[in-house]
Amino acid sequence: MAIALGVMLTMLLTATAHGSRLPSQVQQFLSFKESIQSKTLRTDSLRQQAAVAQNTVTCLGHLEPMGQLIKLTAATASQETVVSRLNCEEGDDIKEGEILAVLSNENRLKAGVRQAEGSVAVARSKLAIVKSGAKRGQIAAQKSEVKRLESQLKAKVQAQQAVISRLESAFRQASIDYKRYELLHKERAVSSFDFDQKKLSMEVAQQELARGRAELEELQSSQSAAIESARSTLESIAEVRQVDIDMAYSELQQAEASLAQAHAALEQAYIRAPLTGKVLKIYSRPGEKISEQGFAEVGRTQAMFAMVEVYQNDISKVELGQAVNIEADSLPGQRLAGTVKRIGQEVRRQNVINADPTANIDERVIEVRIQLEPDASKKVQHLSNCQVIASIKI
Repeated sequence: MAIALGVMLTMLLTATAHGSRLPSQVQQFLSFKESIQSKTLRTDSLRQQAAVAQNTVTCLGHLEPMGQLIKLTAATASQETVVSRLNCEEGDDIKEGEILAVLSNENRLKAGVRQAEGSVAVARSKLAIVKSGAKRGQIAAQKSEVKRLESQLKAKVQAQQAVISRLESAFRQASIDYKRYELLHKERAVSSFDFDQKKLSMEVAQQELARGRAELEELQSSQSAAIESARSTLESIAEVRQVDIDMAYSELQQAEASLAQAHAALEQAYIRAPLTGKVLKIYSRPGEKISEQGFAEVGRTQAMFAMVEVYQNDISKVELGQAVNIEADSLPGQRLAGTVKRIGQEVRRQNVINADPTANIDERVIEVRIQLEPDASKKVQHLSNCQVIASIKI
């Protein structure tokens, strides 16, 4: 072999010195030499890749924000799910509780709140009135009414008693005349007609006296009842009853509950941010009804994760805290650093499919959650759902 190499070298030097074309034997030798060197380099590269592969677990996955992606929709179950006003755009940073959109039923629900607030104000005023009792003017007026009825009764009784006194006098006189004419009639000194007239006059006077006395009793009874009623009214308006306070307080509680219900209904007219993060996608614009996909998609992009699928045969090599390198076609030449944060507890079919047509697409996998470093999160916070390749260092 050494002699052959020496001969080839002599032929090479001679051809070079004369500027002539290399002999075919020399050209074949050089081609053979280059082939051997190339194979040697490929072998070294494969050996290096094999050495790296033995220290890593490679798997496919996708990027997602902390807490996964959240699809927002309208809270109301009514048909009024049309977007009226939009307060954000795709890519905007949002804070938890911020109103992202307003629905078309806002004005109607605001009117319901104002009406409920008015009912609460009325109920509170009524309770205050009941607690304070009747006004002094009402009490004084009722006292005056009691005195008026008492005075009226006294005056009417006195007048009726005077009438009765007159009727009693008339009845006594008629009785005297009747008795005198009765004696004269027996002595036939007066006619029967005159006697009968005196008798009739006495009976009429007696009836009028009885009627006068009955009227007095009726007057005293009716006026006494009116006075008692006025006195009861006076006592009722002067007294603050606990039952009235309880009823007024119950009405206030009912009005306040209606107000709270109106506020809850109004809240359904707003779509608020459930987290601090970023708006990733908007599905419904002003004038459009909330679509089946919802109103928008948001996520906590300030902390990104990679959800990767590890083959069940490799899961025993994966442990919490292991370092991970992540690559993606959308980030050529860049490697993202991360750490194994959580290992799933369920074996299932893979969702992320390799583009290689010869790859097994029915593998059983376990989901592993990888937390990206802060710097890496900033680079990919706009790439939710981006497919990635993760290399877990074992």
